[in-house]
Amino acid sequence: MSRQTLLLLMASILTILVIAVVVKAIQPAPDRTTQHILEYGAEYTGDARPTLRILMIGNSHLRRGAIASKVAELANSDSDACPYHLITGFYGQDGAMLIDHWNRTRAKAALTEGEWDRLLLQDASWSTIFPAAKFDETTRNWIELARAHNVEPALITTWARDNSNPMYSAVPVFNADRNLMQGVVTRRHADTAATLGIGTVPVGPAWRLAWSNSDLPTLFHRDGNHTNTLSQWLTALTIYHYLCEQPDRMPASVLPEEVTPHAPIIWAAVLGARGQERKSVENPSEIDALALSATKALQ
Repeated sequence: MSRQTLLLLMASILTILVIAVVVKAIQPAPDRTTQHILEYGAEYTGDARPTLRILMIGNSHLRRGAIASKVAELANSDSDACPYHLITGFYGQDGAMLIDHWNRTRAKAALTEGEWDRLLLQDASWSTIFPAAKFDETTRNWIELARAHNVEPALITTWARDNSNPMYSAVPVFNADRNLMQGVVTRRHADTAATLGIGTVPVGPAWRLAWSNSDLPTLFHRDGNHTNTLSQWLTALTIYHYLCEQPDRMPASVLPEEVTPHAPIIWAAVLGARGQERKSVENPSEIDALALSATKALQ
């Protein structure tokens, strides 16, 4: 191969590499915001049950694993277990707190411009103690907006981060203990809901019951915060149970094979969390003091 041919070949390869870099650079970044409402369940036609339209507003806790889709699938796959045909919608953005959604327009438009019966609000677990999140005030704003449009609101009590999550370094008072953090999260959701006269969906309490069972694999993604396949179905089942008026029987199985062996444990956690939001908080005064200390640490 001549020197000239070699130079031409190298120039061609360099050109191809430059084009590849440019193409990658101009491609849009993966979108972590739902630009429109993702809606599920409408494909179940001919269902004689009354229809409930549910809007969920949250962040990656609900987006990952398409929790709203799973809830609709659970309710609509077994008409004997749930008295409603559910159509579920989701609007969210990764990393967003409810205050972020409130300060923007798109989430509010999703609520006010749709025809919804219920609104489920999901905030980050740390929002309950993070002063800038204004958890109580923001929740009240959402509740008032929902009621003004004849939509029944509720709070999803979310789950604490796993012990290994680096966020605990910002709040040493929790001693990197997810049980302590869950106590605060549960207490804050329960108190806020009681003050505003709304219900809570006890997802966090269900997680706590589940992770306390040593026979169950981890519920956490490797980041110590988000869901894995098992906890996605635990979360969906807890929301399903709340919306479907607390059936005692698990719906006809739509669970994937990797989750099915653990179904009895996660369903027991769902049932055990029912009505336990306030009762599950041990030593409320100590939890309140812990929450206050954590909030001061983040100011």
